[in-house]
Amino acid sequence: MFRPGMIKFPIHVGSVSADYVSSDEEEISLKTDPLIQTTEELIAHRKKRKHLWELRTEHLSTFLSRRPSKDDLIARNVFPSMSIEERMRTRQAIEAILDKRLLRRPTWNELKEKNIIHQLSEEKRREQREEMKRMLNRKLSYRPTVEELKERKIIRFNDYVEVTDADHYDRKADKPWTKLTARDKADIRKELNDFKATEMAVHQESRHFTRYHKP
Repeated sequence: MFRPGMIKFPIHVGSVSADYVSSDEEEISLKTDPLIQTTEELIAHRKKRKHLWELRTEHLSTFLSRRPSKDDLIARNVFPSMSIEERMRTRQAIEAILDKRLLRRPTWNELKEKNIIHQLSEEKRREQREEMKRMLNRKLSYRPTVEELKERKIIRFNDYVEVTDADHYDRKADKPWTKLTARDKADIRKELNDFKATEMAVHQESRHFTRYHKP
């Protein structure tokens, strides 16, 4: 409902969007509407353009019907899924964890002692590395050979391992029983049977349990 104290005159009533206009003539008329000076002119103009406001209401209803639900907005993280109290509790728990981690964080002096924070500039450290390389190369050039260390008995025979090349061959044990012929197997069976019959001590009452191999 229109109230006289709500609008300052003059105003232009062509503010309804052209999307709600059904024809080109009405769109042109909206763009060329005169300025309204009184409340009566505004009421008359609203009655004259009533169908446009109905179209606007219908368009807004369609727009609102397509609006996502609250659950969809929560799933998209547009609306927070937690209440204000829950968010405050979560924030306080995170703050407590961060405070504990910051307390365990090493100090600047400790980081400097561990050489994590360098005291020297990059150029100074590069010079130190080059100097160390030169010193190590000089020491390695004076290093005696293995033969010299053996002669001076600095390295004993059990302190030094010589590695030589060896031919590759199969180190698995032979399986002679896989190479027996039929004649060899028959001889073995005959020998076992003779041993059981003549040499193996068996009780007289258990002799019939003795198993002999087929010849």
